[in-house]
Amino acid sequence: MSSGELQQSTPGAPQDLEEMLTALRNEAEAGASGGSTKPERSHPAVAFYCGKRAVRLQVVPDGTDISHSEDSTLYVISLHQALLPAHYNDSFSEEEHSLRLSSSEGLELLRTNWELLLWLLMPSVQISASCHPMDGADDSSPISSWRELCCPLTWEDYKCLRRHGVMDRVHYSYVVFLRFYGWRLHNEENGVLDRHRNWEARYRLLVSPDQCCKCSLGGGVACDEVVRRWTCDDGVPCPYTALTRILKVLLELCFNRYAVNLVAFIIEEMSKGRLLFLQQILESVWFPIVVNSKQVADADRDYLSRKLHHLTHSDSD
Repeated sequence: MSSGELQQSTPGAPQDLEEMLTALRNEAEAGASGGSTKPERSHPAVAFYCGKRAVRLQVVPDGTDISHSEDSTLYVISLHQALLPAHYNDSFSEEEHSLRLSSSEGLELLRTNWELLLWLLMPSVQISASCHPMDGADDSSPISSWRELCCPLTWEDYKCLRRHGVMDRVHYSYVVFLRFYGWRLHNEENGVLDRHRNWEARYRLLVSPDQCCKCSLGGGVACDEVVRRWTCDDGVPCPYTALTRILKVLLELCFNRYAVNLVAFIIEEMSKGRLLFLQQILESVWFPIVVNSKQVADADRDYLSRKLHHLTHSDSD
């Protein structure tokens, strides 16, 4: 498998993580054996997660609109604090934790900088064929465009991202995105989800009809325009299409049970009459991404298949 094939993998096609990583490693070894002495440039998102680069975001002061936005430069810990303030008190109660997750603090910052933060916080070894990376960016300057991030991870990037402390930061980013959708981790060990207290307001906001636009899902594959335009057609609000990328990254980083339980949770919500507008993209994109991933356990594939069958078939079928 070439790097080009890595970059343009189809969501429904079988995904073999070991094969993808072997291709990355072989590419890195081929470059080294070719006598290249030029140090490899880190992916901007990896440099950010390692605390070596900052990101420049638009910040809209309370009570104003986007025309009054100001720039703010943040490193990874400061960004996470802005998106979801951490707690350091051992006596922090479950009630306080629940209130913290369901508050609106930090959500507007994520919404305003959605495209940039999605690419920054969810880097992938794969990339869309329609993505054109920005060349010649300064390795030390703050990241200010999603196009700086629009390139696949290298083998060295991937190894760096899989380090324990860095993985903790990716995990925190996942929690941030879940909160945006009105969800939270019920069990951090296996990734089981539930809704946080403010879920109804989040659900209403994310399907607001005044956010509609026209773009194609391209035969069931969420298009790049979706993450840049907020909504798309077929009744799928744009924030939800970002789950395609999030699922891929979870699997690439071996958060297998997290990916399984994210899809399971969405199916469960649909079985209760919620989020039914997501059924098409669930069946054509998200479900195949997980069940066709070769590192997902057979028992988990069977579990998801049973849940989806129960959703789409009556008891008499």
